[in-house]
Amino acid sequence: PRWQRYLKVLARGLGDDILASRSISELWPSQLIAVAAGLLESDESRVVRMPTSAGKTRVAELAIVYSLIKRPGSKCVYVAPYHALANEIEQSFANLFHDLGYGASTVPGGYDYDKMGADLVTTDDVLVLTPEKLDLLFRLQPEWLEQVALIVIDEGHIVADRQRGPKFELLVSRLRRKIPKARFLMMSAVVPDVTLKDFAKWLGGSPKQAISTEWRPSLLRLGLLDWNGQSGTLRFSVDDTTDGELKFIPNLIKQTEYEHVAEETKRVRRPKFPSGSNKGEVAAEVAYRFAPLGPVLVFVMQTNWAESTAKALLRRIELAELTKQAVPEQFQLRTTSRAAAVASEWLGESHIVTQLLQRGIAFHHGRLPSAVRDALEDDFRARNLDVMVATSTLAQGVNLPVRTVVIHSCRSHEADGSSRVLSAREYWNIAGRAGRAGAETQGNVIHIASNPYDRDDFERYEQRRSDVERVESALYRMLQDLVAKRISSHDAARQLDADLLALLVEEGGSLDEQAFKETLSSSLFQIQTAEKKAEVKPLIDVMTSTARRISEDVPDVEMRRLFASTGLSSRSCKAIDNHVKANEAAVEKLLDDPGSDLNHVLDLLFDGLAEVSEMEPRAAASVDTRVLLSEWISGKQIKTICDAFGVDDSQKLTEYVEDAFSYRLPWGVSAYVKLASELTDTTVKSRIVENLAGMIKYGVPSPEAAWAMSAGVASRRAAVTLANEHHRTADTGTVTNFRKWLGRLDPDLLAERLGLTGAELESTARAILKSQPNDYLAKLDSSGELLPLKASCQPVRSAIDSGLVFEIASGDSLEVQRNRDSRLNRNAVLIKTAGRTLGYLQVDASRALAPELDTGMTAFAEVVEVAFEPGGQIDITVEIRATNST
Repeated sequence: PRWQRYLKVLARGLGDDILASRSISELWPSQLIAVAAGLLESDESRVVRMPTSAGKTRVAELAIVYSLIKRPGSKCVYVAPYHALANEIEQSFANLFHDLGYGASTVPGGYDYDKMGADLVTTDDVLVLTPEKLDLLFRLQPEWLEQVALIVIDEGHIVADRQRGPKFELLVSRLRRKIPKARFLMMSAVVPDVTLKDFAKWLGGSPKQAISTEWRPSLLRLGLLDWNGQSGTLRFSVDDTTDGELKFIPNLIKQTEYEHVAEETKRVRRPKFPSGSNKGEVAAEVAYRFAPLGPVLVFVMQTNWAESTAKALLRRIELAELTKQAVPEQFQLRTTSRAAAVASEWLGESHIVTQLLQRGIAFHHGRLPSAVRDALEDDFRARNLDVMVATSTLAQGVNLPVRTVVIHSCRSHEADGSSRVLSAREYWNIAGRAGRAGAETQGNVIHIASNPYDRDDFERYEQRRSDVERVESALYRMLQDLVAKRISSHDAARQLDADLLALLVEEGGSLDEQAFKETLSSSLFQIQTAEKKAEVKPLIDVMTSTARRISEDVPDVEMRRLFASTGLSSRSCKAIDNHVKANEAAVEKLLDDPGSDLNHVLDLLFDGLAEVSEMEPRAAASVDTRVLLSEWISGKQIKTICDAFGVDDSQKLTEYVEDAFSYRLPWGVSAYVKLASELTDTTVKSRIVENLAGMIKYGVPSPEAAWAMSAGVASRRAAVTLANEHHRTADTGTVTNFRKWLGRLDPDLLAERLGLTGAELESTARAILKSQPNDYLAKLDSSGELLPLKASCQPVRSAIDSGLVFEIASGDSLEVQRNRDSRLNRNAVLIKTAGRTLGYLQVDASRALAPELDTGMTAFAEVVEVAFEPGGQIDITVEIRATNST
């Protein structure tokens, strides 16, 4: 029954001629079926290489469904190394798996841990996690891993990242040793054959466990735009040109003079655009020309170039308007959008990000608040934006409906004075975003060349399309750096400390040279060093000496286990240990007091984390940090806080808040509270202390508001509104009860009940839909039948005001109608009487019923009971039955 349900969910919306009884081979392209067949022919781990946008997520989805059906009660984990990718996967999975009756959620963040995250891990079947969050769960709840049947690792080439790669490689190797029965599926779009074999050996021991396809669902054309300062000719790669297509387009863009009278001075002005060698203006002109054909992604190497290119496009629009030219509809002034509303909340209405969004232009980089980045991605994915200028924080992480990718630059200037050149693997990962399956039939990649370096880069990337660089283990690169003395043993030890502490615990407290060799035997490091016949002793020596030092500093085995559960280094844990011992009475009082004062708690924790190195932010705040935290946690908007502190640059303040309050401090608070509770043998009774990490992370004043945001509500104001409604209508209780309460709300009735609108309404609706367990779909596992289905009908305001609800009685037959116009609930089902809308079928029931209606079933409802409760509440219970099915 679950498999049949999966086919119905796939088939819905594809047309009346596609019935749910058909096989998956009729719903997917044959090339994708070939990959799926190779994936499911055995239960061994697999490595899959597929071009960007060719269907990796679909393959992962199939593997997860297969695992959940084959091993009932198990869990599946999807590891997404980038924030943007995790958001995309969660949205994709939430719709699918909730329609199947499985819970699917993202547990966001790094090493911080809150009550809602713990509930999601316990209850949901599919979890989207960052490597850091998975590492934390490994440390906190190693027994939880026994439930995991499948671990999907996307963008597996992160193992080469110098900062995150060593931790990621050790994590995967530790997981393979801890849960040998779990299946691993590693996916990557752009890796060479040698890396494909390396990954297959790493995960399963045999190169035969690699699956690869070069098939793309859309054409990809690579072109060089040769800009000479006045005009640009676009020449397509010979390999991408088919019969009848243009091999080159002369003067695709050219410098133009825009004569107009300046409004301020009344003088004639004749600016030229693009001007000379300004690549930002050239990229802007290309985006302006191509946006009417489909969405455009402009890739740049540096944050400042992203902003300047987006501003150049705005200038191009203004020049067209000044000279009375028609402006494409993609750039017409718009009053609002989700991204514009979120940007205004976080950055202010006058910020350049907000201004650009009013013209359908976005620029995306790592220094923007995550809430703004999320909104930009959502709007672009929904085709509410047509041009995105982005750095690699977006361009390498997600699949977006892009028709044209414009490569502005492939070289950057680093802070230390060096330069960086994009690798072929990175280049083709970005270029592959053009022409997404199901959205565009053809993708164009336009590489801008305004100097000899740009042209040389193009030729190199063109030649290396199918021969990208090998992915090297970051541990192997660390070994090379140690041998070449590019890093010191001390630097390597600091980077590895927290992971070696975890290994010490997992291996029973003893790690000598031989033990490390055995640990690394299941790593990519071992495969690549063995092939190169490299001497591994320098790295083994660092690991051994660091493990010995940790053992001496923390001789007690149970204390090591406690320290390891935090994800902090051993020395940071010792610093917290010392502070707790020095302030034991005050710590015990705060933990034990249900009415702990928030300011006293913050003061103690600020002091206790002062010597923890992981709490050191990237840059210092321009205002008093402790006071700023109080303002932030009160729920005040960033603009209000900036005004209070006299801060002009809201973006710099939000950068600090993101780093210090949304990432570092929640981690530190989680660790301090855990250590303090164990060290003082005190149960945490304070709700403030117990939920403080989440309140700091999201900047909200109550545990319930933090739970709402952790559940997926994107707006702080909406989260506070929900928390207030919960306090008004429900008993203050556990996070599990809050999630059940949230899941019972009806998305289509939120606007009239809570006054939520726009972006706040949409994100809240998604959080509600994610929060619902589905007892109706659980019936499929026992009886195999969904109907008859008894549920409530929640009356709409018009049915109450008109008296319609008073006209129905038990035994009445009602109409059941799908409502595909609801933008909040994709499974909305209306209950009608004589063509008039009575109300919405309760949400979990409509989710169970909608795919059946979409794939051929017709149904009717019979009134079971109408109850008028005190306070004006009207409860209508109906029973749904099928009139026919196909």
